[in-house]
Formats: sequence, structure tokens, C-alpha cells
Amino acid sequence: MKRRAWVVIGFVIVGAFTLIIGASIYYARHTDTHIATTQLSHPNAKNTAEMPDLQTALDAYPLQKDQKRLDTQAGALYIQFHSTRDGVPEEEIGNVLRLNEKIILHSVSIDLVAAAPHNSPRFVVISEDTGGSACCEYTKFIDVTTEPPFITEDIPISHTGIKFYSLNGDTFLLSGISSDQTDELGDKKMPVQFIYYPARRIMTAKSQPGIYDYSHFIGKYPSELFADETARLALIKLLGSHFKEFRQNMSRQAPMTLIDARYLVGSSDSAPYLEERGIFIVIDIYDGAVFAAADTDGKVQSFGKNFENTYLSDAQSEWQTHLADRSPNR
Repeated sequence: MKRRAWVVIGFVIVGAFTLIIGASIYYARHTDTHIATTQLSHPNAKNTAEMPDLQTALDAYPLQKDQKRLDTQAGALYIQFHSTRDGVPEEEIGNVLRLNEKIILHSVSIDLVAAAPHNSPRFVVISEDTGGSACCEYTKFIDVTTEPPFITEDIPISHTGIKFYSLNGDTFLLSGISSDQTDELGDKKMPVQFIYYPARRIMTAKSQPGIYDYSHFIGKYPSELFADETARLALIKLLGSHFKEFRQNMSRQAPMTLIDARYLVGSSDSAPYLEERGIFIVIDIYDGAVFAAADTDGKVQSFGKNFENTYLSDAQSEWQTHLADRSPNR
């Protein structure tokens, strides 16, 4: 009898001891978890989930190929087609893009491609076909909220995978795949990004990290670029001892323009009575590459590798033709 009692007492002691150890382990684990959670929630902790993101997606969405109308922040945006039988003015024959009945674009063919934000579009991307045997399809970006609506020239971006982002609320970014550049295998998979500045009414290629932002010189004269101690460094490196000569041949310069939303182009005429040379410069806003040329009586001296771009080739040809028409020595 006494032996059985001692056995029972032993089981009770072992059971109690096991409960105490289990409770201690449970408490220790939950105390550590609580401490860890408290440390992560501390105001000085860098909780990445709470840090602001400078790029806010604008919930872009693709439009149907046959979609002809879109309700935007500025009203109804829609496409109409007119033939010669409709009795409309010649400038309205073909496709016209209207915003609240006002024509904002006219072309042979127009299609709506993408828009953002989804619930109330402000930005619209369209494709335009100019027609003809050598016709090309162009992509344009539209901000319908400006007056008049801001419409870019052609931007080299594919119609699939287009995304819009807000950068700090005052600038916006358009990203996608390049429509004219290919990777090392020849596939069109090269990413491109363009920044839109509503206040300045321009859209340019986004510069690579560490590249000077030359977009500030769009619409300014080449002489201003040559006078800027930071912006001119690439030109000094390219031209060397010829830099001063280029700078002094700017008496008949034109404001710099943007081609393909990427290339900053500046030029000047030759002034025969001053014995000046015609100057032509191109800066790639994306990677900072520079090309320059000087023309003296039809003899062109080039600096740097010329860009393989049809629009730039056309611009240089027009510049040289203009010089030839003005020069008495040709």
C-alpha cells in the first residue's frame, strides 16, 4: 500500500516538473517574440513598408484596338473618320482626334493605345499612321488637361507594356519597350523611359545615372550651352582646341530642338560677311554622347561618331542644304 502511494507521488512530481519547464519555454519564446516585434515597431526603425515611394504607379490600362472614344479628365476624347463625300474641309478628311468636339490631331489613321489613371484618364498614348507607300506608324503622348492639350512628336516606344508613374507629383514617367532599338540578339526588348514635365511642356528620354540633364537647354540657344561651365564639359572633351572656334561661330544660331524625344540638336548659319562656319551639334540626353560638325563652303569637318538615326540625318541634311542655298561660294 505504501509502495503504491510513493509511486503516485512520484508521477505527480514528474508531471508538475514537466508543466513548469513547458510553461517557462512558452513564456521565453513569446517574450522574445514580443521584444522583437516592439523593436521593429520602434519609431527609429527603418521599416521599408512605411517609407514613401517616389514612383507611384498610375494604374495604366491598354485600350481596345477598335476603341474610338474615351472619357477623360478634360472631357470626351474621340476619333472620327471623314471621306471626301462628307463635305468637310480638306484638313478634316481621314481621321481626326477631337477633345470635346475640338480637333487636336489629324492624320490618315489614329488609334487609341493606352491611358492613365484608370478611373479618370489624364494621359493618353495614341498611334498615328501618316499613309503613303513609305508610311510609318508613330506613337504620341497626350496630356488632355493642359491648354492646349500637350501632344508630343513621335516617341520610340512599343504599344505593349506601357506604364505610367508619378514622380513627386510634378513630373511623370512613361516606361515600356523601345520600338526602334534591339538587344544583342536583335530582339526588341530594350527598356525605355521618358520623363514628362507639365510645367515646361516637354517630354524627354530619362538620362542614365550620372549624366547631366541637358533637357534644360531645349528651346535655348547653343551659345548658352557653350557658356555653361558644367554642360559644356562633354563638348570641350570632344572638340579640344576647336571648342573656342565653334563657340565663336554662333552669330546666326537657332534655338535648340528635341528630336525623337532624346536628341538635343543645335545649329548656326555661316555668315559670309563674317567668314563664319556653319555649326551643327547633337547631344544624346539619354547617355550624354555628343556629335559635332562644322561646314566651310561645303567642306564638313565632323567630331565624334554620328548617330544612326533617320531624323538626325534629315536634320543635318537640311542644315547643309540651307547653308548651300545661302553661301555665294557654292
